[in-house]
Amino acid sequence: MKSLFILKKDPDPTINTIMEERAKEAEIYIVDLRKDQDYDALVESIELCDQVMTW
Repeated sequence: MKSLFILKKDPDPTINTIMEERAKEAEIYIVDLRKDQDYDALVESIELCDQVMTW
């Protein structure tokens, strides 16, 4: 399973813990919208992942 985390702000400790735990079970990908605004690549990542979470 592939999980995509889309960050809109700095992750707090809870979000970091969730991402760390998810990484034990699945491949995770992280897109930080504050730094990476390649929306074509973002759409492609969304299509390739089984699960998408935004924070």
